[in-house]
Amino acid sequence: MESKDTRFNYMYQNLRNRIINGQLQPGHQLPSSRRLCEEYQVGIRTVTDVLNALKKEGLIDIQPRRAARICSHEGSFSVETAARKITAHGNGLLQLYQTMTHVLPPLLTFSAQKCCIIELPHYAQAQKVCRYGSRVGGWRPMSALFQDLLNQSKNPLFIDIYSAIEVRSCLNFFIEDQAPITGLSLSSSFSNASWIIHMLEGKDALTKMNQLTDMYVKMTSAVEESLDRLSKVYPDVEPQNDDPFTWNAVRGRDYYYTRIVRDLVNKIGIGVYPPNTYLPSEARLAQEYGVSIFTVRNALAQMERLGFSKTYNVKGTMALIPNDNVVFRSLQTPTTRQDTMMYLYSLQFLALAIYPAALLAGPHFTEEDTAALQLKFEVQGAIPLGDIIERIIERLELEPFRVILLELGKLAQWGYYFSFYRNESTSTNLLNQKSLSAFRCMQYKNIRGFAEGLSDCYCHILKAVRKFVIEKYEFTEARDVPIPDIYGIFGNGSPSRV
Repeated sequence: MESKDTRFNYMYQNLRNRIINGQLQPGHQLPSSRRLCEEYQVGIRTVTDVLNALKKEGLIDIQPRRAARICSHEGSFSVETAARKITAHGNGLLQLYQTMTHVLPPLLTFSAQKCCIIELPHYAQAQKVCRYGSRVGGWRPMSALFQDLLNQSKNPLFIDIYSAIEVRSCLNFFIEDQAPITGLSLSSSFSNASWIIHMLEGKDALTKMNQLTDMYVKMTSAVEESLDRLSKVYPDVEPQNDDPFTWNAVRGRDYYYTRIVRDLVNKIGIGVYPPNTYLPSEARLAQEYGVSIFTVRNALAQMERLGFSKTYNVKGTMALIPNDNVVFRSLQTPTTRQDTMMYLYSLQFLALAIYPAALLAGPHFTEEDTAALQLKFEVQGAIPLGDIIERIIERLELEPFRVILLELGKLAQWGYYFSFYRNESTSTNLLNQKSLSAFRCMQYKNIRGFAEGLSDCYCHILKAVRKFVIEKYEFTEARDVPIPDIYGIFGNGSPSRV
């Protein structure tokens, strides 16, 4: 199994990189500890430990009853060294910006719905940029305003992916540092703060979506030109692929045994291990997942607590479908409630992300892909939506986008049974009909219909699960995860912008 990423490590590296590369400037204050807890989804102890580590490194100064302040520092390398590194990893950076163009506009558009822009924490700073220009912070207040906007969605995955993308984007270099080397700057992408604020205040979701997409398309085009000039300035720099984009959406909750639980629950649901049959032996599972037998036993114990298995002496562990009493008891624990909310958040994210992913990947589906999926639909009781998504991920040419979908898939696996295992045959049949309808669109080369259909599938799952856990298990927190209006955001029948 791949290595884990702790919440401390992620927060420390993220803040450190933002300080070193200039996103957080010397003399400026860090957000309050409470705000950092919300942004990074961690406890106050983790925030305190991270700030102390940054202080020990000399990157911040901490005074009693005051927010931590960024210290002056040499940085880890010169502008020329940074330019050479960016040149070496140009292809990965360009893919990251292309991914931003497809992922961020729908998230921002969705978050802006029913949001009062003037009440956002960084609205006043953004207005100062409108009046006084880049000398009052340049692009940073506008970036902070986007983060405020994503926070309004209450979906922690939105702000998390925005932060992960921004810290890897080298935006500070392209806006403020590259001019002496390339003669270019991306400052124009954020310089028209008045236009950005006016656009965010607009009421029509589709117009906002189109304008945000145009903004990121222009930014990506400018980055491409910058990378082209850098390659001419530094022709001796060899392309490198040793620093791929990573995002761990389940860090801090991603113990090895929980990964095994998610995977086994998923396999029970899709019929790899049918209910009332025995799972492989502990030794075989340990070999399959590359972990110790002790870790496998922890996973099977958690499976039994959730009602997905029962271990018998000598015989082994039998796969089960949990009954309502077991599910109700498990939903009373804070950890399970948090995991359930993350599952709902992942469905909401997927409803918005799968649309542009399908537009990108759909044209690359082969006849073999179509034939294999057709066979999946012919298997009685199968749920082929997951197979379609796997094919989309395989056919996506943007590696950062693939990483995002794979990580969301890990979260979506956890609560898989809420959608399909709870004797909700009507809901399941409707989901399969929607999946089949989307598949037919792909067969007839209607890629937009394919994208709309898949997005509608995730909206349907989210709606069904929300209703189920609220009504049956009194899980009222689920009301805080609204269903995206995909037709309002992406339009209905309008020409593709991808």
